[in-house]
Amino acid sequence: MKKPHIIPLVIHAIGIVLCLAILLLIERQDHLRWNLGYIILWVTMLSAVTLPFLKRNSKPVKIYGGGWILINLFVLILPLINMSSDRIFFPMNKYCEQGDFIIRKGSYSLIDIPTSALYKKQDCIEKHIRDYEIPVVDSITAYPEFGAIALHAQDFIGLDATTAPYSVIVPLDDELYRQHIEDIAQLAQEQNIDYQEL
Repeated sequence: MKKPHIIPLVIHAIGIVLCLAILLLIERQDHLRWNLGYIILWVTMLSAVTLPFLKRNSKPVKIYGGGWILINLFVLILPLINMSSDRIFFPMNKYCEQGDFIIRKGSYSLIDIPTSALYKKQDCIEKHIRDYEIPVVDSITAYPEFGAIALHAQDFIGLDATTAPYSVIVPLDDELYRQHIEDIAQLAQEQNIDYQEL
């Protein structure tokens, strides 16, 4: 006897287990590559939404699914109330990528300075390295031998509210960056860009 009404419930149960594993095993600011974490989350949530509409499901299962409908509605409204909550349910914009490094939109609220977040690919995880106070980064150039990375922004908004191309060399690894600060200063001078002093 076929039981197609069981399939969404099984998918949902597997999704719950995977979501708990992600929550417990992956650090808060890291995430799975290729948006796998978001796919798992949304398949888990949407599979529960189908439960109240399947005729053969029991009343408790339908009530459970109805609760998930309310949760999904809340999830869609929450980013309108709290900007920083959108990173839980939606992938952060990817600005650029070079080799193992990716720059994404940072996590910030309405009153915070907009940031860009640097991630490093490690197997199937994007590992959060640090945030930089540049709202949008158009390209990057990594100098791992110096513990540094150059961020390039075409429309950087300065303190005087003017926009202009802007580039700056910033730390990837503070200790390595300090050790090579003279090399970094020379590199910045050769490229006619700023560098951050620690």
